[in-house]
Amino acid sequence: MIEEITNFFVRLGALLGYSGQMPSWLANITSFVLALAMIGLICKHMNVAGLLAWNQKRKDEARAALEAFLVRDKSDTQTRRAVADRLETLYFLSAYSIYAEQPLRDELIRLHGAASGQLQWFHIRRAVQLLKIEDGRLIVLNWWKSIDALTIVWAWVMQVIFAIFMLYSAFVFFKAKSLSFEDGALLGFAIVFSGWIVLYANSTLWPFAEAKRIRTFLHEEQVKRDGAKKSQASGAKVKK
Repeated sequence: MIEEITNFFVRLGALLGYSGQMPSWLANITSFVLALAMIGLICKHMNVAGLLAWNQKRKDEARAALEAFLVRDKSDTQTRRAVADRLETLYFLSAYSIYAEQPLRDELIRLHGAASGQLQWFHIRRAVQLLKIEDGRLIVLNWWKSIDALTIVWAWVMQVIFAIFMLYSAFVFFKAKSLSFEDGALLGFAIVFSGWIVLYANSTLWPFAEAKRIRTFLHEEQVKRDGAKKSQASGAKVKK
């Protein structure tokens, strides 16, 4: 496969009037990145439909078991409360595609209500991996001090590499004097595939953008609360 891609770029170089050796550096880099991307996509999407169906069936069975337990056991025990909380978590997951246990779930519901018109559930869903409860308050994690920083770097690198690859392929496609059907088809595939990779890499940055919006909203909310407290304190002093 690597050799075929390398030969493909050599032919493209020849079509543009370059020597057969000129595009080898680009072919080597692109072939390596493209091979890794294709392997990752194949592994990720292998039998997706079957895995989704199995996962949904497993969730339905687990929810049915919890509901049956609550119907059967009416006593107010820690086990029953834990099962009820677990069931609420699953219902919340089904409704909003967000897995959140009670403390985080309550804060997310409060955030959605407070930010009505500014933050929708899909904004919160994107950012939920970067949200955490700390000292009873909802906070946004500092991703630059975690492994998530590598995700940002990876996304930008992939966008740059495949954007260059897409532009190069498009340039060859429109500037080459003559193209065989095979080379034209490969170029078309390269343009579409590299464009898809650019969009996919960009989508991995969405959680950080939404988390930044939530952090800004929480900060503004905190400033308002602090201002209200100061006003109340000032009013109390004036009355005294």
